[in-house]
Amino acid sequence: MTTRAPSLRERLSFGSKELDEMVGGGLIKGTASLISGAPGVGKTTLGLQFLMAGIKNDQPGLMVSFEEFPASLIRDALQLGWDLKALDKEGLFKIIFTSPEVFLGSLKAQDSPLAETLRTVSPERVVVDSTAHFQRLTNDPLELRDIYNTLVNAFKREG
Repeated sequence: MTTRAPSLRERLSFGSKELDEMVGGGLIKGTASLISGAPGVGKTTLGLQFLMAGIKNDQPGLMVSFEEFPASLIRDALQLGWDLKALDKEGLFKIIFTSPEVFLGSLKAQDSPLAETLRTVSPERVVVDSTAHFQRLTNDPLELRDIYNTLVNAFKREG
């Protein structure tokens, strides 16, 4: 897969003028951004909002969930007017429900089912909900940083 390096000026909108203004016009394309907050403040909803804004611009999205079952995500999104099942059928959206351990192993293998999903869907936006679950894998801050680097580099490798 050949990709060009994104310009620092290329921004990805959240689909909210006010939020985009707060983050300088949107998130910088090709970078990883961390959204943090206490449980229940809306990180998952914000992630879905980010993916839906991309889909409106023909940018397929991928949601990786370690906690929220796909049926719950689909139900909650439908209440917000987002039909994730229909978007999945159109090839614009995919949910992967897995554990941090399995996901990390899949990121390291270029021939894993995850890698195949990335090639098939070719998501331009990815939300991992939530990276806090990687903290269960290690107490070593350097190892945790390596896990985060593996995550980001795997997505960059796949374009």
